[in-house]
Amino acid sequence: MKLCGSTNVKSSTQIIIAAMLLVSFALGQVTIDGYAYLENQTDHSGITITFERTAPSSLTESTTTLADGYFSAQLDNGIYNISYQEEGFRGQTEVDINCYANVNLDTLTLLEYRELIYVPDDHTSIQVALNLILPGGTIHVAPGTYQENLSWPATAGIKLIGSGPENCIIDGGGISEVINISTSIVDTSTQISGFSITNGNAQWGGGIKLDSASPRIANIHVYENTGGIWAMRSSAIIKNSLIWNNSSDGIYLRLGSDITLRQVTIVQNNKGIYFGQCTADIRNSIIRDNSYADLDNYASSPQINYSNFGTLTGYSFNYIGVNMITNANGDSCDIYYNIQEDPLFADVTNGDYNLQQSSPCIDAGDPTSLLDPDGSIADMGAYPSPYGTPVPIVIDIPNDYSTIQSGLNAANTNDTVLVQPGTYYENIFWPETNGIKLISAGDSSNTIIDGGGVGRVIYMNPQTTTIDTTTLIRGFKVTNGGNVVNGGGIYLRNSHPRLNLISIQNNSTTYVGGSGSGGGMYLENSNPTINSLNITGNEAGRSGGGMYLTNSSPILTNIEINSNNAYGLGWGGGLMLEDQSNALLRNVNIYENITGSLGEGAGISIHSSNPSLTDVNIYENATGYAGRGGGMYLQSSNPNLNGVNIYKNIAHAEGGGMHIYVSAPIVHDVKIFDNMADENGGGINILSSGIILDGCSIMNNTSNKGGGIYVVWGSHVIRRSNILNNHSSQQSNGLYISTGTVEIDSCNIVNWGNSIYNNDNSTYVTAINNWFGKMSGPFHPIQNPSGLGDSTNAFVNVTPWLTAPDTDAPPISAQNVAVTGTGNDFVSLNWDSSPLGDFAGFKLYYDSDESGYPYENSVDLGSNTSHTLAGLNLGTEYFLAITVYDTDGNESWYSNEVTGVTRVMEVQNLDIAGDENLQHLTTHDPTITFDYFDSMGETQTNYQVQISTDSTFQSNLIWDSGEVLSDAASIQYSEGALIDGVSYYLRARVASGSFWSEWSELAFRMNSMPMPAVNLSLINDEVTQMAAQLTVQRSSDPESDSLSYDLRLYADRALAEPIDSALGLAADGNLVYWQIMTPMLDNERFWWTSQVFDGYEYSEVTGPDSFIVNWNNDIPAEFNLTSPWPGQAITSQSPLFTWDRAIDMDPLDTVRYVLYLDTPEPGTLTFDIDTDTSFQFLDVLEDNTSYNWKVTAHDVAGALTTNIGGYQSFTVNTENDVPTAFNLLTPTTDMMVTTLTPEFLWEASSDPDDETIVMRSSGKDRKTDLLSGGDNSVMVITGYDFYLGTDAELTDVIPVEVVGTSYIPTEELLENQVYYWTVSALDDSGGVTFSDTASFWTNSESEAPTAFNLNFPTDGEM
Repeated sequence: MKLCGSTNVKSSTQIIIAAMLLVSFALGQVTIDGYAYLENQTDHSGITITFERTAPSSLTESTTTLADGYFSAQLDNGIYNISYQEEGFRGQTEVDINCYANVNLDTLTLLEYRELIYVPDDHTSIQVALNLILPGGTIHVAPGTYQENLSWPATAGIKLIGSGPENCIIDGGGISEVINISTSIVDTSTQISGFSITNGNAQWGGGIKLDSASPRIANIHVYENTGGIWAMRSSAIIKNSLIWNNSSDGIYLRLGSDITLRQVTIVQNNKGIYFGQCTADIRNSIIRDNSYADLDNYASSPQINYSNFGTLTGYSFNYIGVNMITNANGDSCDIYYNIQEDPLFADVTNGDYNLQQSSPCIDAGDPTSLLDPDGSIADMGAYPSPYGTPVPIVIDIPNDYSTIQSGLNAANTNDTVLVQPGTYYENIFWPETNGIKLISAGDSSNTIIDGGGVGRVIYMNPQTTTIDTTTLIRGFKVTNGGNVVNGGGIYLRNSHPRLNLISIQNNSTTYVGGSGSGGGMYLENSNPTINSLNITGNEAGRSGGGMYLTNSSPILTNIEINSNNAYGLGWGGGLMLEDQSNALLRNVNIYENITGSLGEGAGISIHSSNPSLTDVNIYENATGYAGRGGGMYLQSSNPNLNGVNIYKNIAHAEGGGMHIYVSAPIVHDVKIFDNMADENGGGINILSSGIILDGCSIMNNTSNKGGGIYVVWGSHVIRRSNILNNHSSQQSNGLYISTGTVEIDSCNIVNWGNSIYNNDNSTYVTAINNWFGKMSGPFHPIQNPSGLGDSTNAFVNVTPWLTAPDTDAPPISAQNVAVTGTGNDFVSLNWDSSPLGDFAGFKLYYDSDESGYPYENSVDLGSNTSHTLAGLNLGTEYFLAITVYDTDGNESWYSNEVTGVTRVMEVQNLDIAGDENLQHLTTHDPTITFDYFDSMGETQTNYQVQISTDSTFQSNLIWDSGEVLSDAASIQYSEGALIDGVSYYLRARVASGSFWSEWSELAFRMNSMPMPAVNLSLINDEVTQMAAQLTVQRSSDPESDSLSYDLRLYADRALAEPIDSALGLAADGNLVYWQIMTPMLDNERFWWTSQVFDGYEYSEVTGPDSFIVNWNNDIPAEFNLTSPWPGQAITSQSPLFTWDRAIDMDPLDTVRYVLYLDTPEPGTLTFDIDTDTSFQFLDVLEDNTSYNWKVTAHDVAGALTTNIGGYQSFTVNTENDVPTAFNLLTPTTDMMVTTLTPEFLWEASSDPDDETIVMRSSGKDRKTDLLSGGDNSVMVITGYDFYLGTDAELTDVIPVEVVGTSYIPTEELLENQVYYWTVSALDDSGGVTFSDTASFWTNSESEAPTAFNLNFPTDGEM
């Protein structure tokens, strides 16, 4: 077949060979694997790796990484582009990777997008930081020279902050622009400050190029570039900057730029500023000594005020530079107060562009501008003069600057940055300026600096200046710092500021490479003065959950350090000091802090440091598994402890209160009580140390050995102290000496019968002049076997002992305190008399707070040993303890705490009937039940019940029963249905007469119905196996209840004919499955539903959804071709093929069709038709040509059916061609025919349409009819029409139908008659061709001519 218009067609053989080659390549499989990591992560799973093949043909595959970063993929071989993507990280793509063999790819790390980046700490390249910073993020660049050419990303609001132009340099290397910003997304929320920009080389703006970009630029130096700053379509703001010694223009402005310049010095460039069809607002600036011109104007209208410039060129500047008046300094100026004077720079030769004291630019700036640091009117130029007395200013945030960072950047020494209440999401990089005061206009409850979890909240690490106590931070909450190694909340290095009234909450650090300290605050080489600080809820990946000090000696006063966590293997859950951190702690509370497993010093850990602790409370801290020093851990340290209380701490190894290792602390007036250790030393565990305990109390501690104190190695002194009421499960409730030397003198030692045990029989413990609880002295097996006091073992020297408590030691607290009775409003108690020789009296302490020490109330009881405390509240539990004071006013520690409860009348068992779980109430009008209790046995007379959504019942009261006069114990709620998902508060009180109980309260929550399930499959699906599986998406519940699923199967859509069900199914991952085993009929539809149960109520029903069973595949039915029909001649060379639809009994089967067109040339064309029953042939078939075609119908299973009859033919005939012309052979014109039955012969005609030549019979005047195009035919037969007549026009001659090209008349012709004849050839489409008409005459008999006469000359005539 030849298709019209096509050229250069390959043969079928060529196509097949090429296809086979491609297939042979595609079938080759390779393995591609490697590792991909996520920056700063430990779990690297979920990175998507996409393999996009570019040759030999396109193909896309993907895989994801495992937790260790490994990935592997089996792919068809080829050339691939491989991309790595993960949300929150910068993707990467490797191109043109040859994968015709197995490939192990290079390890790759995806860098994390962040809101705060430090260069070079986080990334060594500024460009990398720009690529990774999130919109609105900040990049802090430390001092150094950075060889880079920065291409600014299309990211809004980036703040690029350098450490100052003197020491933070970006060097372009003479390659291109140093900074290229060519994106309109960059507006004035973008900031660049604190850099020198140098060595840039470009046609447009070697230093900084701004194309459609409008950043804020401040405090920069731009020098020794081909051009300084080039700007087009820019509205940038440039302040306090120096632009000098650039080989072209200092600033080049063009095409719609509208630049603002404030206090900019532009000197020694080729041109100062070129204005090209733009505007500008320039104030307080110096543009001088530029070689070609200071200002060059082309079709622009700049506004220049209060500035100093020299030469002007180009278009008119509209009176700019035309001196007409004088300014405040008395210098001539134009009407815009511009001057043209020598600015008197300090030292131009050496690049010092500060102003000399006599400069005309001093105080010559705009008087409405911000004042200079000296409090005077603004100067012209980048450098305000240093002359005059500085006047501190107040910078208001957010009124003057939108961020604290921008306010700090603008502040000078002694300025105050005053921050209005609000939450500021910032990561502050303290500027290189000393003496700034950052102060909240509110307090830490309403002025919050939130680090967003992406960096330190406040970072102070000066490089070029000293930060001392003139710098102040006061009145903030510092929170949500994180994603850093050290110092999540505040980081101080080489800094010594004052910090007051600050709350440091919920910050964290991450353990990396042995570091990860100071979750709340990190101090290195810093000695700040800190007062009224609250460090709460912080976490450290290693040490110092609340605060970490290294080589730092701050003064800490009025500090609360609580609920912090050093969760790694580190030390100091609350506070960690090491490396000569000799801090001073006064009035500090360290409590409820924890460490992780093996962590030490849950409250405070001190290493190689000698701090001083005065009036410090360390309590309720706890180490993790195997941790030592629940309250305090000392190692290689010699602190001074005075007035310290260490109590209620827990060590899961040794030293419940303190663990002391290789240390020599001085401990005076310290109370260590109520601590616990799983192993040794409930109060103190001492290892290889030398401790002095003076005037201390070690009481009520518990451990395995040495309930009070456990000693291993070292020499120790304990004097004038109490070791009382300690307990151990094995040996020595008071003091256990494993090895070492201990001297115990003038102490009171009473510990449940067993006070001192010396396990080292090579040495004696000296314990003289001590009181052991009885006048008879201690029990000693050798020295005092009749002693009734606490015992010691034989290797303790107890002689002499005291017969009464030592009066130099703290007084012994009251013993055996007990409650003897309670009543309506009183508690009675008694206790033992005091054995003190200088006893003066007792004091009673009490309150209703179960936390114990300190107590809110006290009563001096004198010498009484019993007391009734009256006037108390009804039904209240009181906590009471007794102290002893001596004649010198010294007071003992508290006795054992006792409790007493006054008369109790209360609602008990307040409940809601019928519902087991009050957090999942399903009854919307519940019945409330309660019991009445009265410890005095009176009966109930009234009750009252209320329900509210406010736990305080101060608002949102939903229902109030009022004071009901009844002794009933239940009531039904009747105020309207309670709302699902809402938490309610119920309270009830009861009365007996006029006396009402306190409210008894109960919280409950109306259960929220679980979310309906989402049916996933089977939904309008086809089931081809005997067992069908239904799948449901895992649902959710507002209360996060455990969910089960009920699935039900029906035979009808109305769900009236159940077939099967599966109840109580559990989710498998995110899906729920049900394998239906019930037999189902083939080719039938079934319906199903799902419902979720949260353990309390059901969700709404999902469905019904349906599916169809099709276990056996039915092939498509036979069908007919409809156009062209068999044998049809068609006129279109681009025909529309049509056929009947093939019916498939499988309900969801889709039938697609393939059309085969067989052509005269070798080969068959094949067309995939999809599901249509017609196909428009778009190419061109040959005219006058026959074709064969068929269609096959295919179902989804691959079964096929061919149309009825298979291949069928048709002919293309665009228009009918008449038969070809032909000639009559005999008789020819004027021929004499000698027979009356002559044979007529003619040439054969042919039909260009390849049709049979036919002739049509019947009808009058057949020749005229055919020539005129009429059609009077009756039938069509094969042959010619033969015409014969004596009329030259052959009128009314009926032709004879002749087969072949000859004809002999069946009757004789007339003798001597002239005849005319012709022949027509017909095709079956009505086309006709006539031959010429010939004439002949008949003469069958030979006759002589008739006689005739000669007329002239006549015979004989002359």
